[in-house]
Amino acid sequence: MRENGRPIIKIESCNEKGYSVVNVHYKDRPKLIFDTICTLTNMQHVVFQASINSNGTYALQEYYFRHMDSCTLDMEGEKQRVIKCLEASIERRVSEGLPLELCTSDQVDLLSNITCIFYENGMSVTRAYVTTRRNKVVNVFYVTDTSGNPVDMKIVEAMRR
Repeated sequence: MRENGRPIIKIESCNEKGYSVVNVHYKDRPKLIFDTICTLTNMQHVVFQASINSNGTYALQEYYFRHMDSCTLDMEGEKQRVIKCLEASIERRVSEGLPLELCTSDQVDLLSNITCIFYENGMSVTRAYVTTRRNKVVNVFYVTDTSGNPVDMKIVEAMRR
C-alpha cells in the first residue's frame, strides 16, 4: 500500500494469453472483491481468472481480464483509466473513523438515543451499519470527533462504562 493509504494497482499485458492482468494491493475489508469485480464489469471487462490472497490485514488480488470485444488494454491511457476507476471504487467504501460495535436488545428510539450519546460526547458518526435480527440489534458505527479527527479513547472507555 502507498504511504498515503491508497491502493497499489498495476496493470500489465499478458499478450501470449490474450489477457490484461490487474494487481490490487490494499487493506483487506468487507466487499473489496465485490467493488473490484463490479468496477471491471461496469467498464465492460470480463474476468476469466482470479487469485485472491489475504493475511487478514492486507489483500492481494490478481485478475486476468479482457474487454468484452476481446481486446486487452494496450494503451497507457486505457490502463490509467481503469486504475483510476478501481481506486475510486475501492476508496469510496472506506470508512473513516473508529468502528464501535453495539449488540443489544432492540428497543424504541435506540438509534436516536445512541446518536445523541455520540453527539453529547463530541463525536460524529461518519458511517453506520444497522442490522436487526428478531429482537437483537447489531450496530457498527464509525466515529470521529466533530472535526473529523480520531476519537479520544478515554471518551470511548467512559462511554462503555
